[in-house]
Amino acid sequence: MSSLSAHRCQAAIDQGCREPAIVVDGPTFDQPVRRTSRHKQCEAAGQGETGEVAMAPGEVDRFLLMDAGLVKLATEQFGKNNFPDGRGVNFIIEDNVMNENGRVGGGSLNLAGLQDSLIQNNLIYNNRNHGIAQWNDQNPYDEAYEEPGPDSPQQVKGPDDLPLWGCSHNLIRNNTVLMNNPGRAAMQSRNGSWGTELRNNILINDQPSSIEVFNTSIYRFDALFNAVNTVAYHENDGGDAVRAMPDSMKALATHLPEGPGIITGITQDRAVKEFVRYGNEPWVVIEGKWWRLNPNRPDFRPRGDAKLLVGWGDASNLPQRDLAGRKRDKPSLGAFAPAEEK
Repeated sequence: MSSLSAHRCQAAIDQGCREPAIVVDGPTFDQPVRRTSRHKQCEAAGQGETGEVAMAPGEVDRFLLMDAGLVKLATEQFGKNNFPDGRGVNFIIEDNVMNENGRVGGGSLNLAGLQDSLIQNNLIYNNRNHGIAQWNDQNPYDEAYEEPGPDSPQQVKGPDDLPLWGCSHNLIRNNTVLMNNPGRAAMQSRNGSWGTELRNNILINDQPSSIEVFNTSIYRFDALFNAVNTVAYHENDGGDAVRAMPDSMKALATHLPEGPGIITGITQDRAVKEFVRYGNEPWVVIEGKWWRLNPNRPDFRPRGDAKLLVGWGDASNLPQRDLAGRKRDKPSLGAFAPAEEK
């Protein structure tokens, strides 16, 4: 792949992976063309009352034409959706097991600039980093759209008012993320990662938070039928610091990740009895210079009578098969279809 790569890292093989389990990112253009935003910090002289740069008549149209010209040129040179700009389109990330990752942070699924893609049937447990992280890889060209970012829904008319290099329009469904990591999230959307569709997931972090959504990513956030612990809404407060996002920004979401259609307050202790065999044993073990499946690995299939995880969900948005390849025949949450055991 010329425009981005997916790197898989098996923690059991290197006895403690130092990198995220799967990274989706790539190089960027040196000078991307970007239109001005209503809340962008503008240092040029002649600012209008809205804070936008005052442009001569027809100047915005020239920027639009430059955008279209660059896309046409890049398509001719690299192929459709194959640009070396760090963005990846139409990926499927599925059927992965990730554990014992994240000694130095990052995310087990560390997604930067991933768009119009599908993330499903992944099991992420006993890691030290974020579970599923959507962001822009701290792209410097987005800084003016993030610091401080929008503080009212009126400032977000559409994607052009948000960071350009984040994730967008991704469907995240039927994943199981179990963790106990302070300052991390089982599922995080930030840096212009808008339009996330979140369905049928088990997203449990015993520490704050299970789901963390930033002001630059609340736009068209759509979450239904998920089991989570806590939810946080944040915005940048300089450097690595965060502060609470204004409540008014929640109006930009399609469905917030709490309320009807969401079960909250679910910790790992509460979820133990919902699985066939809960545990934190590694998924694989090393024998000599190779690995094999650990016979003592946990079994995260929901029990047949699991009230929190079975018998409800978005039936119209289920993968045909689960992580183990078994056919799904009824709604349920998580990476595995329910077991027959009760």
